[in-house]
Amino acid sequence: MYKTPKDRQKNKADYSNLAESIKAVAHPKRLELVQLLHSNKNKALSVTAIAGAMNISQPEASKHLLLMKKNGILNCKKQKVSSIYFLNSENPVTMLLVNFLHQNNI
Repeated sequence: MYKTPKDRQKNKADYSNLAESIKAVAHPKRLELVQLLHSNKNKALSVTAIAGAMNISQPEASKHLLLMKKNGILNCKKQKVSSIYFLNSENPVTMLLVNFLHQNNI
């Protein structure tokens, strides 16, 4: 399975990163956030817009967004004074969730 000790170390790091990404979405509000961002993929959503759409406080929305951004589920860009969040389409966990939500009509 592993060719060299270096390969084994790389795989351990990959598994660790994958586990952290999965943990980052293992919360009902974060799953809802993935669905919200996916269904609004053509719109720029700020923390304020996300908090309003999810009926949560802005600090709670920020907490979830920052954790997901830290783990590569989301990307963020600055627009004037706001931070705009969107799904990271290069993250396999993000794409797995989007496909799951879509296939199950969630």
